[in-house]
Amino acid sequence: MAFIDDNSGYMNRNIKQAKIKLTRVMLDQFIHYLLTDSEYIRDADVRNLKRMLDEINPEEVYTMAETNLKDKFKFLDLLTHIRIEQNITNKYQLMEYMHDHFMGIFSNDSLDDNIRVMNDYILRINQGYKLLDKRQIEHLNEYISDRLQYIDMYKNIDIYQEIYKDLNDPDINPTEIVGRYKNELITMTDNLKKVDRNSNGKKISILDLGEYDDAVKQVTEIADKLRSPSNHISSGFKLLDKMLGGGFEKSRQYVFLGPQKGFKSGLLLNLAINACIYNDKDNIDLVKPNARPVVVYMTMENTLDETLERIYSYMHGEELKHIDKDIKGSAIMEELYSTICTPHGIDLMIIYNGDTTVNTGFMEEVYDMLEENNKEPILFVQDYLARFNSINPASNKDIRIRYGAVSDEMSKFAKNKRIPLVTAAQMNRNGSKFIDDFRDMEKPDGLMGVQRQHVGDSSFIIDNADAVIAINREDYPERKLPARMTFKHIVARMGREDNVKYFSQDFDNLFKIATDAKPGDIPRGKEGTISSTMIQEQEQSNTVSNMAGLQTMYSSRSASTDIFANQANQQDLSQRLNMKGL
Repeated sequence: MAFIDDNSGYMNRNIKQAKIKLTRVMLDQFIHYLLTDSEYIRDADVRNLKRMLDEINPEEVYTMAETNLKDKFKFLDLLTHIRIEQNITNKYQLMEYMHDHFMGIFSNDSLDDNIRVMNDYILRINQGYKLLDKRQIEHLNEYISDRLQYIDMYKNIDIYQEIYKDLNDPDINPTEIVGRYKNELITMTDNLKKVDRNSNGKKISILDLGEYDDAVKQVTEIADKLRSPSNHISSGFKLLDKMLGGGFEKSRQYVFLGPQKGFKSGLLLNLAINACIYNDKDNIDLVKPNARPVVVYMTMENTLDETLERIYSYMHGEELKHIDKDIKGSAIMEELYSTICTPHGIDLMIIYNGDTTVNTGFMEEVYDMLEENNKEPILFVQDYLARFNSINPASNKDIRIRYGAVSDEMSKFAKNKRIPLVTAAQMNRNGSKFIDDFRDMEKPDGLMGVQRQHVGDSSFIIDNADAVIAINREDYPERKLPARMTFKHIVARMGREDNVKYFSQDFDNLFKIATDAKPGDIPRGKEGTISSTMIQEQEQSNTVSNMAGLQTMYSSRSASTDIFANQANQQDLSQRLNMKGL
């Protein structure tokens, strides 16, 4: 099919053409697509778009009442041709060229509409807005790929009908059918695979240092992205941010491993609330500048009632059901909103799904729902990993394979959406027993001895996660030791700041873990008051009775990594040593 410059239409073909009609929204998106400079839009992708357009006859798919859509299609077709064949880099010159070309061909209203679409988008690009992100570009590339494959299949509809007819004819020998259609089926399959190969480039990122000009643009974009304050979300805990290399990084999956009753769900909710309070909307680079940033807390473990009660405990240290009945729900809501959402413009959305058959595809549903409501997730917190099934039913037959598949799917979700995803999982029996032995003897810092071998069934999870942190809540009131949350680095793909491998964080109340970041801090490079005791990890025996190893750890502290906020923390450490009899 060839484009005719005047208004006479398109050349006819003696082949079947699929009746694909592009909507106004899709046509405008492709105009934006062609005006976007991105590493995810390759020349091959633009050629695929042109091939798709060449296979559509607007004179047939658009009615007389849809003249404006027909014009917009032709506008897009020429713009695609120019992107491929001509080197017009100045977008305003390109817009002028398009205006002059269609002057007198389109009606004034139709021409003005298309030029306005270009002009508005170019203005917003020049103002620094990133209107098409990686995910949106990939969606458009997939749209093109799917339509091209559909077109190739539609062209062969007569062959498919003949095959169907012959397969249902008992008088035709199977060998004859295979011989008749085998080569044609191979050719059709090869064509579909070719479209896949041409489209899969969107999933492959290439940096060719030999192509200097292109490489400069990519390196600049990557460097700016990595150094941007919005690349990390603070956890609210200064030392956890350091352990994670600056906080929760975009496109990363984080797994906290803990024993039973190790406060896994509690930590996840603490982290979700902290993400709203200890980050600032102004430091977050949103894809849609007018969208409302939101932290998503997705629980399959606790109902909305239970979660709301925990949030109230976070704020007041008492359960909601015990407060004065005269306090109205509106007053409670006002306090929740003013405490969590108002200070820094970040919302908290709580989603409960009690369906035991739900799979990781639910995250996509939630993301789409948020997008429709003009909310942009900056962090996903899911409680907890074992509650998800894999999208692939075959992976759900074995629990270890299921955990690995779920972790892999969660990791892909984080990368595709460019947001951090935080979840939790259970330690294996060895790890839980190791912690329980310390609990039984009411000895602190049992988590120090936990190693990778204590995660057992979770090894499939570790292979896919970007960072795995072991956690445990310690609470020995009879020994007059304050409750605290302990963190132990197991594995991470990113580096640690100040080589933080182990630390503990006290509790402010029964539910809230004490925070030490400053509200609105940029995670990397800021120093606030640290109220935690951080102990440099040393090699130690996994035998619970080897207390000499613990004594060595406490006595050989490094000045560079052993941080005490004040004299009270030093006294607290001495008290713990005395309780151990050291």
